[in-house]
Amino acid sequence: MTQLTATPTEIRAGDSLDWLIANSDYPATSSWTMTYKMVNAASAVSMSSSASGADHLFDIAPATTAAYTSGDYEYQAYVDDGTDRHTVETGFITILPALSVAADLRSHVKITLDAIQATIQGTATKDQASYSIASRSLSRRTISELLELEDVYLRRWKAEQDAENRKNGRVVGGRVLVKMNA
Repeated sequence: MTQLTATPTEIRAGDSLDWLIANSDYPATSSWTMTYKMVNAASAVSMSSSASGADHLFDIAPATTAAYTSGDYEYQAYVDDGTDRHTVETGFITILPALSVAADLRSHVKITLDAIQATIQGTATKDQASYSIASRSLSRRTISELLELEDVYLRRWKAEQDAENRKNGRVVGGRVLVKMNA
């Protein structure tokens, strides 16, 4: 496991957390304990450090993080020595759902794209665009309408993938130009 040396921006519920914070103004060797409080409209999470020399170690077990509610949180990190308390950092963190318990992690765009593609596959075998039964009618989109929608949602999904790749430091599409000197 890789040990982080800064506050993570994302945590996956059900994963181990392991990070070390050095703060020379409030070292663990001088009885300072660091705590993270994370809150959103639906939930609150609190984590406290243990000493690792002068540094503050956060070593959170997967069984603990499995109980975290996914969502975007605002956090406050503070140190406390039993007498004094000082805020040392604030920011935002996202708790991602555990894949084992999440019903569907696909984005709205991906869910819609998958539905369009499934409909295209199912519609290819149907020969009626609309019909009526007992004064109720049902209309289906034509194949050309579905193909147009598919194209729109394919572009949106590609944009989501590109944004995720950029966020994770991966190269996104494009051309690589090389100049050769003779």
